[in-house]
This record gives sequence, structure tokens and C-alpha cells, in this order.
Amino acid sequence: MGNLDQDELLLSIVIGYSDAKLSQRFMIDYLTLSSIRHDLRERYSILFHWIKEFRLYTTKQGYAQMGHIRRYFDGLKSSNIGKRKRALEYAVRWLIKY
Repeated sequence: MGNLDQDELLLSIVIGYSDAKLSQRFMIDYLTLSSIRHDLRERYSILFHWIKEFRLYTTKQGYAQMGHIRRYFDGLKSSNIGKRKRALEYAVRWLIKY
């Protein structure tokens, strides 16, 4: 990971980008990427658990909430999986202000 932008990679994994997108963006092979992903999930297990719970809550409620602020994202209740995934990505980005 010497020449990779480590912060950008961590944020991309937290947001939920697929292996294909990460591999293309950072130009690393799938085996190395899965190893990095595993190491980051082990190191920051509390963060990934918190993000997982946030995603589940957001999907269930239909809105993202941070403190007393609610934000509705178009597509959270959509039957289209692509729209729902994009809406969850925007919700996580909004949460971490990225």
C-alpha cells in the first residue's frame, strides 16, 4: 500500500464500492484488494459495524438520521437495487461528510 492513497481507499471501502470499481480505480488486483479489505475490516471493526447498522437503519426507515437531523434520499425505498444502492452510498457520504 506504499503508493496508494490510503485515506481515499479506506473511504471508498467504507462507502461500499465494489471490488471491481476499487480495482479499476486504484489499479490493484483482486487478491491484493481482498487482503487489504480484510485487514481494514479487522483493524476498524467498530467503524464497519457502525456503518453496517447505519445502512440497515436507513434502509428500514427510508431516511438517514444524524442526531436530530433527518435527510431523505431519493431511491431508499425503491425496488430498483441500483437506485437503492446509490441512495445508501449518498447517505453514508452525507453521514461522514465526504
